[in-house]
Amino acid sequence: MRRRYDVRAAFLVISMGLRLAALAAGAAFGVIETVIALLAAQVLATAAIASAALVVLRRFPAAEPESLEEDRSPFRRFVIQSSLGSVLSPMRGLLGTLLFGVVTGPLQVSYLRIGQVAESAFASLSSPVRMILLTEQTHHVEQGRTDRAYGMLRRYVTGATLLMVVIVPPLLWLMPHLLRIVYGSKALPATNAARIILLVAAIQVIWGWAKSFPVSIGRPGLRLLAQGTEIVVLIPSLLVLGALYGATGAAGGFLIAACAFAAVWTVLLVRLRREPRAGAKPAPAVSP
Repeated sequence: MRRRYDVRAAFLVISMGLRLAALAAGAAFGVIETVIALLAAQVLATAAIASAALVVLRRFPAAEPESLEEDRSPFRRFVIQSSLGSVLSPMRGLLGTLLFGVVTGPLQVSYLRIGQVAESAFASLSSPVRMILLTEQTHHVEQGRTDRAYGMLRRYVTGATLLMVVIVPPLLWLMPHLLRIVYGSKALPATNAARIILLVAAIQVIWGWAKSFPVSIGRPGLRLLAQGTEIVVLIPSLLVLGALYGATGAAGGFLIAACAFAAVWTVLLVRLRREPRAGAKPAPAVSP
């Protein structure tokens, strides 16, 4: 909110450092011990962030009491919809893995999980940019400068697309070598799944703005619509293709769902861009 990206970056470094230390400490004992160590690291990171946030909150200048009765319902809907959107995003990967395990064995699930590493890596790399988009676009919308918000969106999509065009092809070619280096020769059957998931990750980076943009314009319900569509498409695609082709088929299900998500948001963005021309006023940042 205060556009202090350096503070955000510092706490991200602290959080990731604690997780790395937890992995290093717990791996020497076993899986359960590692998970317990990761939980402790997350508690410490959350406590550090919450403590700093409380200190900053107390520094806000005092203001005269003001009734917010008229804004209570819109604010409540905004918070609920935003929270649901944040829950649905990671739920997609978890739900897909669990459902895939129903129609196949643990070996194919492990190949799929190996393939999903690229998706996690791309999401981590693009998260700082999404945080900047959330802050800056919200600021522009609140100031009534939606043209600047859309300008940032256009620059992000252009830059992300060019970046994916440059790095994805060599990664697709190098995928078996990368898997052999990181996981050993036993992971080579996951190559095709990893290549497909890499395409999923590229789509998610290009459409990464879809996580922050609906919040910035005060319409988080659009995020629920797109993510709900993605999950509805994912479940049958993953079950059918996963049962037929194993990890590679499951990865194909994720790719189909990602394309559906991108298509929904493309249509929504076109409709949103037409609203000002029809005389609609920019949506306030906290309206449903």
